[in-house]
Amino acid sequence: VRHSKEYVKALFYLGAALLYLRGAFGAATAALFALALAVKESAITLPAALLLFEVCAPKRPSWREVARRQAPVWFVAVAGLAAMLLSARYRDLLGYGFTQRGLTENLLTQLNGVHYLLARLVSLRGFNIDPGLPELAAWTPALAAWAGFLAALAGLGAANLRRRPELGFGVLWFFLQLAPTNSLVPRLDPANDRQLYLACWGPFLALAVCASRAMTPLRARAAAAVLLAAFAVASVARQIDYGSEIRLWEASVREAPGNARARNNLGLAYQEAGRREEALEQYRAALRLRPDYTKAGVNKRLLEWDMGKR
Repeated sequence: VRHSKEYVKALFYLGAALLYLRGAFGAATAALFALALAVKESAITLPAALLLFEVCAPKRPSWREVARRQAPVWFVAVAGLAAMLLSARYRDLLGYGFTQRGLTENLLTQLNGVHYLLARLVSLRGFNIDPGLPELAAWTPALAAWAGFLAALAGLGAANLRRRPELGFGVLWFFLQLAPTNSLVPRLDPANDRQLYLACWGPFLALAVCASRAMTPLRARAAAAVLLAAFAVASVARQIDYGSEIRLWEASVREAPGNARARNNLGLAYQEAGRREEALEQYRAALRLRPDYTKAGVNKRLLEWDMGKR
């Protein structure tokens, strides 16, 4: 369901951007933006994305004209933020997140989350429905180097907004789309593969523009075909993991054997399939990783009781 929501959000989000770029009525753009925001609150970045389009445009309009065109979109953004803050449930979720992780710990953890996401995008392997990334509380040399790389990458994007706007747009679009989920607001799961769905659109668009300028049309099409084939193969291979509950959680445990939650979920899948001894072993493995993991402990005891072991 969460993956489907990301697809629907991207549909409304990009649809709103397309209407805006084609000069459609502001009300139509705002309506699609409202739908995207209703699906996922991370769509709140659309007004900033539209500003990014304007900054990268060959003929930059006056700020007065930009303000006039974007007024309905910003109205929806302010209304959406107000609705979130007025919702008791949403305030509870935000408050709970901040009780789990301090500002410094969250920054370090989110840096590691962005590292995980970029590694998946570049390598096309290691996808995981529950990567179980650790919470980090102290700087390490590797994390500091990664933070320096991200800062340099963001600086490269900002520096090229006018000289090579396609490059600047692709880089800053990526960071903009990850800002709601991988910046200041603590999340229980620092990173999920679905966060890449909309974020990678900008870099891929920039890559296509750069390739079309650097290569002949025939070579550009050949390179695009190879890239599409590689992504298609990776996508099909990943979809096989979704063939069953057991296969999905086996893949998760295989990629992150130290994730107690994935092992507990695999145990539940085994138990529902009647493979009770294997389920019991997964519950025990989850408790070895996290002795205070209540869900795995309860599942283990209930299963042992049902099997007559206690």
